[in-house]
Amino acid sequence: MNVAKAIPRAAIGISQNQPTQSFLFGNGIRPNIVPGQDFLVSGDITDRISANTTDNLYLNKAAFATAPTNTFGNAPRILPGVMSPWRNNVDLGIGKNVHTGAGTSASVRFEVLNMFNIVQWASMASSQVGNSSFGQITTQANNMRMVQFTLRFQF
Repeated sequence: MNVAKAIPRAAIGISQNQPTQSFLFGNGIRPNIVPGQDFLVSGDITDRISANTTDNLYLNKAAFATAPTNTFGNAPRILPGVMSPWRNNVDLGIGKNVHTGAGTSASVRFEVLNMFNIVQWASMASSQVGNSSFGQITTQANNMRMVQFTLRFQF
């Protein structure tokens, strides 16, 4: 029997959507941080999307302001303490090999992927302040529960 896997959370970095400007070494322009604002929208993202599919904002847009042209924003490259939504998946696999004699055998396997049918959210659509989809989660990273049964006879 096999049971699997936790996918770690990833740190989130943001940039500013200004295609006409770029800095040395491919580093993008960063926005300014608005003091007193939380980086994340409060509440569980899955609960909010389940209640209202248009409530898919993960990052708080009010926590960031566009830096003026030709200036550096004060946002760090990676937001401190801000991680992507947690992904935890449970798969199950059970198999049995049976020797049937005269050099033959049978193999039976039963597998369940995403056993508890839990939604895992993908990364945000955009992490660029100024983009219309900034901070929104718009896609699911996993598939719904899948069950497969395999019977194999070897001779």
